[in-house]
Amino acid sequence: MFKLYYFKNNVFNIIAGILLVAFAIAAMFFLGILSDFVNIVVAAIIILYSVTRYLKDKTLYKNNNALMILTVEVIVVITLSVLLILEQLGLAFVIGLTLYIRGLTYLLILQLLSLKSTFQVFVIYLAVMTLGTYILFANPRFGELFEWVLFIFMLAYGVFLIALGSNKKIKQKVK
Repeated sequence: MFKLYYFKNNVFNIIAGILLVAFAIAAMFFLGILSDFVNIVVAAIIILYSVTRYLKDKTLYKNNNALMILTVEVIVVITLSVLLILEQLGLAFVIGLTLYIRGLTYLLILQLLSLKSTFQVFVIYLAVMTLGTYILFANPRFGELFEWVLFIFMLAYGVFLIALGSNKKIKQKVK
């Protein structure tokens, strides 16, 4: 389901992991960079995910109405992301609305094309819509909490890269 990105070279994994951990700690605690760039990082992630999702779904659904719904979704989400970068909209609003739109798009296409889906996938998209609504309306301190989540993910991924590079290095020495 998830594809992890790492280098085939052990040394690059270790170096990238150390740099990521150092950047996460410095950005969060010393420089305050993370709070300055959270909107840009989130907008870039949303745009990349939406465009790749659009290209994948475009080949999957051949119906013109489904393609129109997908096109409107990607245009709205890119517009929201650009407005987030320009700081015209809040972080919680953009993330919440993006999740809600993604769930709604899937359910509309499912109904429009009369596709059969598993119950688990249907529940997941309902949960995505519910999470989007919750983020949209529930917590006014979402930006601060999101900085901590981003920090933890960067730190965990950096540690993963270091461990992966070190583990492969140790296995190479044993042989």
